[in-house]
Amino acid sequence: MNKKVTAIATTATAAGAAVMMAVTPAVAAVTPGASTIIAKSSTPNSVKSSLAGDDSRGQRGCTNASYFLGRVTYNVGKVTATSVEIKSFDLELTGGKTTQIGGIHISRGTDGKQVWGVPYSIPKYVPNRSQTKRYTVNKVIPAGEARAKAIFLVVNFSTDMAASGEPVWCYGRGNFVFKVRPGTYTHNEPA
Repeated sequence: MNKKVTAIATTATAAGAAVMMAVTPAVAAVTPGASTIIAKSSTPNSVKSSLAGDDSRGQRGCTNASYFLGRVTYNVGKVTATSVEIKSFDLELTGGKTTQIGGIHISRGTDGKQVWGVPYSIPKYVPNRSQTKRYTVNKVIPAGEARAKAIFLVVNFSTDMAASGEPVWCYGRGNFVFKVRPGTYTHNEPA
């Protein structure tokens, strides 16, 4: 019998998760990445990552629009000790500024080789609303239960400056790194 436990990573507390759906100042720090373990199973499943993001609200000179947050829902098939079948994933984004998504790619956990990607022509994220888009993958991707064997899903982005004179730490380029790997039970852990 598979134990299914969903835990929110310590860096994405309930207050941080609330930020995902409501455009309010962040109470808890968020990290640029999230790590998800999916229980070994032959049954299709959907698993949501913890919150990842870049949140500069409250820092000197930054506006209340200085944040960009995301999470992934993995839609998986068979998960073994050595691979994860990723059928698709839903990328949910929210933020306070127009943000260009600069491409997305997935790399194998065994050797880091890129096995899936979309080009740098994804439409911009438009602020003040949550946006979810499904990406079809349909690949069995080698991985392992050790942290060093996690699959990497990387989302590159470039956030616009909200106002002239805003400090560089309030906007700019970055990425979300979502890690996923097989395990004994389903849960999220700090990236």
